[in-house]
Amino acid sequence: MNNQHQQNLGSLFTDVSYQVVSEIYKHDHHYCIIYLKEDQKKNYLKELKKSFVEVDQFEVNGQCFIILDVSSQIKSSAQEIAQLLSERELQIATLVALGQANKQIAHRLHISEWTVATYLRRIFAKLGVDSRAAMVYRCASLIQLLQSDFDVQELATI
Repeated sequence: MNNQHQQNLGSLFTDVSYQVVSEIYKHDHHYCIIYLKEDQKKNYLKELKKSFVEVDQFEVNGQCFIILDVSSQIKSSAQEIAQLLSERELQIATLVALGQANKQIAHRLHISEWTVATYLRRIFAKLGVDSRAAMVYRCASLIQLLQSDFDVQELATI
């Protein structure tokens, strides 16, 4: 499982009683296989089913697993971020997620470093975060969806 997907899922499954053991992408759906600790199984199954669509449930060696379709949650999280940020803010957030420094972003977008820093402060305020890492974490679901529309890595080389 790559780091970007881990970040994305981290925002969906924050409780320590859940463990994402695998992800499956098929067509436009994103499925997660979740391991549930035995002592919390009943309570957490109810909670998970409130937010996600259960596809299947199974046991292996006495351990409970559930397959959930998390597509709608990822899309709604991405839509929320997309509504908060302007197009330019999304460009800057994406370039930060690709590891670009302010100087590189400024050069690429033909703006000053000061302007990049100003955009970042605005993004931080809108998302309620205080670091580049936290911003990338919050934007991961949107960036992942954008990857299906165009090659985000291509943006880093433009």
